[in-house]
Amino acid sequence: YEGEPLVLEAKIYSKLDINMLESYESFEIEGGSEIKEIDKTNNLLLKKENYKGNQYLTFNYGKQVVFPSSTGKLKIKPFEMSLQYRDGGIFSDRIAFTSNPSNIEIIPLPSNAPEDFIGGVGKFDCNYKVNKTTIKENDVISLEIVISGTGNLHNVDKPKLNLPKGLIIYGDPEIKENINFGNNGAEGSIVYIYNLQAVSGGTKKIPAISISYFDPNQKKYVSVKKEAVQIKVLQSEKVAETEDVLTKNDEANENKLSEETNDYSAINAKSQNASFTNSIWFWPTVLSPLVLVFIGGLFFFKNKGFVTSNKNQIPQKTVSLPKSIRLNATNEIKAKLESSRNLHQRGNTKEAFEELENAIKSFIFVFIEKKDSNYSNYEFFEILKENKLSDVNISVLNKCLLDCEEARYSFDTSSLNFKDSCSNAEKLLNEIC
Repeated sequence: YEGEPLVLEAKIYSKLDINMLESYESFEIEGGSEIKEIDKTNNLLLKKENYKGNQYLTFNYGKQVVFPSSTGKLKIKPFEMSLQYRDGGIFSDRIAFTSNPSNIEIIPLPSNAPEDFIGGVGKFDCNYKVNKTTIKENDVISLEIVISGTGNLHNVDKPKLNLPKGLIIYGDPEIKENINFGNNGAEGSIVYIYNLQAVSGGTKKIPAISISYFDPNQKKYVSVKKEAVQIKVLQSEKVAETEDVLTKNDEANENKLSEETNDYSAINAKSQNASFTNSIWFWPTVLSPLVLVFIGGLFFFKNKGFVTSNKNQIPQKTVSLPKSIRLNATNEIKAKLESSRNLHQRGNTKEAFEELENAIKSFIFVFIEKKDSNYSNYEFFEILKENKLSDVNISVLNKCLLDCEEARYSFDTSSLNFKDSCSNAEKLLNEIC
């Protein structure tokens, strides 16, 4: 689909004993497209593969992610490569060749796009918050909208913002991007920070913010809608003073109109009050309700737990998994960690990192009580934060997963320390499980 990320990569099949890569001219794409390189290594990772009954040495090279911006046929011009190979002599021989061209059909998006479509093609989510829900008139609050997900995230439009009467946008929004390019396209988040000024008092309701994007897997538009937010705006002191003056004037006029009719009853009440205050029943009558309220209040607060001592303070809540889940998860994760070590000892570093990644994600699925394997790393960490996992532990998991991802797409894994990654993962998983 138009805007959907497309991964292009050169693959070589050779019966020659390849020694090294000498030169490479990347394939070119005709038409409007945006290209991001996601693998810039010059090292060759050779494998043996059977193809049509014959055995070849193979390797992949020049991986790119492409974002088509036009529809129709997309022509991919051939790449050119020069390799050195060994044929049994003292010196290496050289071979140069050109690949085959390719064509890709780019399909236009359906015409029934919703009004809140942000141009996103992939899988996205939207969240937002305000820094204050009660402010004074003419004050400024911060509204933060976060668009996250994978696809053509870097090309999405700002979500539409509908403000109620009395709230205005104060200046241009601040935009913060945290985007990485990989096999899924652009992945990460974009934060839009709006400054909103309250120009009148009262309760202001910011309508629910919604976005729509196109999901290529479902082949349809998907909408995401969040709840509305209410802001209470207190009136300025001058307006409040004016209203107080008007209220007092109205009360004064009403009192003046009824002054004559109430003279007799006021005098009568005054004399009754004077005789009562001089009686022996005045102080017991006044003080007894106050004493009862005080005693009742102490009893209420004690039962509700508001009266506490240092000896009975409630300890801070810590994260722990239920015992049954923890036991089952520990056995499964330890088995995968042991399997990854065995693979590494046999020299299968890529497979070892892949099994290590499976162990880490198995733990995450148990921790967040979900089994959907389509979550991105960004979504994993957002959910872990919501489940109170500490930033330090999240950082350790992130580093381990990054090492696993680098191992998966790198031709040379010698710079990666598998033992450290596995040890850090095992220590963290044992601590939490």
